[in-house]
Amino acid sequence: TTKDKWSKMLRKIIISLVAVALIVGVGCSKTDSAKPAANNTTPPVVQTPAAVPETPTAPGVAPDFILNDLDGKPVKLSDYRGKVVLLNFWATWCPPCKGEIPHFNDLVKQYGPKGFVVLGVSVDKGGVATVKKFKANSPVEYTVVMDNGQVANRYQLILPEEGRGGIPNTFLIDRQGNIKKTFVGYRDKDTWEAEIKAVL
Repeated sequence: TTKDKWSKMLRKIIISLVAVALIVGVGCSKTDSAKPAANNTTPPVVQTPAAVPETPTAPGVAPDFILNDLDGKPVKLSDYRGKVVLLNFWATWCPPCKGEIPHFNDLVKQYGPKGFVVLGVSVDKGGVATVKKFKANSPVEYTVVMDNGQVANRYQLILPEEGRGGIPNTFLIDRQGNIKKTFVGYRDKDTWEAEIKAVL
């Protein structure tokens, strides 16, 4: 009947509208979040609109781990005990992550003699080859290790491609191995310097 035809047509329209709403409502993908903001000299923060705490959810001793560097050599976090460590989770596709690298290079040169180190943890899905290719064109003057899919989880990171969280995600660790602060998103050199000096 005509009434049945109209009912079926109305159901199809409603289903189509719901599908469109779901597509529009999905959070930013890795590709979307990696695009730099137009006419903005400060790299954007790669994170979702949800609030992210400035301090770790569970302050205390930083979870220890062993990960391989770009040459396949094991690096253990606890071997840096006695130094101030900036543990930086990053990726080569992330503009704000790349924006911080020159700051970290300069800070290592300046405060390295006082016991400061940066340890980069790459979460690139392309693996070592991707990071080595990036490093060949963009100097990274500190140790970089490759996440094995477990360390990021131990630090309660939920990566952008999984729908929440964000990078860069950086942990400031004192000489006793305690997490002092957690930072999500880009920070300028002056900010990093002030935070590092306060712990050194």
